[in-house]
Amino acid sequence: MFEATKLVAASALAVFTLSAAAQADTRPYISLGGNIIAEDSDRQSDMGYGGKIAFGKRMNSVLGFELQGFYNEFGGSSDPAEWEEYGVGADLNVFMGGSERFAPYLLVGAGVMRSEATANSLLAPVQSLDQRRAFANVGAGFKIFPDTGVMGFTADYRFRAFDTNVAGIGDIGDHIVSVGLLFPVGSKSAGAAPESTTVVDTDGDGVPDDRDLCPGTPAGVAVDARGCPRDSDGDGVPDYLDKCPNTAAGVTVDKDGCPVDAAGPNRTFENVNFEFDRSELTDYARGILDAASTVINQLSGEHAGLVVQIDGHTDSVGSPGYNMALSERRANSVKQYLVRKGVDAQRIETQSYGLTKPIATNDTDAGRALNRRAEVRTRAE
Repeated sequence: MFEATKLVAASALAVFTLSAAAQADTRPYISLGGNIIAEDSDRQSDMGYGGKIAFGKRMNSVLGFELQGFYNEFGGSSDPAEWEEYGVGADLNVFMGGSERFAPYLLVGAGVMRSEATANSLLAPVQSLDQRRAFANVGAGFKIFPDTGVMGFTADYRFRAFDTNVAGIGDIGDHIVSVGLLFPVGSKSAGAAPESTTVVDTDGDGVPDDRDLCPGTPAGVAVDARGCPRDSDGDGVPDYLDKCPNTAAGVTVDKDGCPVDAAGPNRTFENVNFEFDRSELTDYARGILDAASTVINQLSGEHAGLVVQIDGHTDSVGSPGYNMALSERRANSVKQYLVRKGVDAQRIETQSYGLTKPIATNDTDAGRALNRRAEVRTRAE
C-alpha cells in the first residue's frame, strides 16, 4: 500500500510541475454520492455498499482538496462476517489538464474510521471487532463542473488500506468506486477581461497620447520622454529647427538657435512642468533650473537690479482656491531650488495664478500637463 502511495505522490508532483490546465472553477462545492466496494478477501464478507458527503474546493488549475464523511456496510447473514464502518478523510486532488468544466485528477489522502465486525460463522476470522483505525488511500477520478446550471458530477476510484492489527486479518485493502452529484456554492466568477493593449499615438512619435506633452510633433522628429522635440544643447530651439547645434549653456540664441548679442538682462527660461497635484520638482525640471541658475548668477554680476520672476500655474482640475495654493507651492519649489544653486533670494519674486492663465487647452491630458507649470524670467529694474 505504501509503495502505491509513493507512486501516486510522485505522479502528483510531476503533474503539478508540468500540467497546463484551463481556467478553473474555483468555487467551493458540496457533493453527495454512493460507494461500491470490492472488499478484501480477509473480511470474509460480500461486496460493500455505502454513501458519502464531501466538501471540497479547487484552489487553482492544479490543486484542490476534499473533506469527506462516509458510511459503508459489507455482507449479510449468509456471509461468515458482517462489517460496518464510518469515518472521515481528507484528500489532496492534483488536476491533470482537461477543460474548464471537465477536470480529471489524481488523489492521495488519509483519514480515520471506526470498523465494527460481527461473525455469522465460527469460520470467521474474528467473532467480534470494534476499533478505530487510521487509513490511507490513493486513486484517480474526474469532476464535471456545471457551466450554467447548479449541479455537476463526480466519480473516482481509490485503493484504501488500513491495518486491523488482528491476527489472521492484518492489512485490509479495499477497491472503492464512488459516483455522485456536485453542487458548487456561490456564483461562478466571470473571467477577468483582458487588459487593452491598444496604444494611441496620434503623432507617431513613439510616446502615447496620454503621456505626450507635445502633441502634433512633425513626422520623423526625434522626441524626448515627454514627447517633445529634443533640444540637445538646451537653448530652447528644438534640434530639428536648430541651425547652430551645440550652443554653449546660457548663451542667448535667436529663433534659429544661433547666438545673438545677449547683453540684455531680460531672459525667459524653459517652463518647469509638474506632475498632477504635485509641487515637487522632477529630474527633468532640476536640469532646466541648473542651466537657468548659471545664467541668472552671471546676470546678477552684470546687473545690480536684476529681478528673477517666478510665476506658478495649475490646470483646471480642482477648485480655484485649492489651485491658487498649489500654484504658490510650485513657485516656491522653484525659488528654493534656485536659492540652493546660489541665486540671491532677495532678487526672487513669486506670483501665483492658479488656473487663471492656461497656455494650452484643459480638455486633454496633454494640454493640462503643459498648464501645470512654473515660468521663470529675469528683468532689470
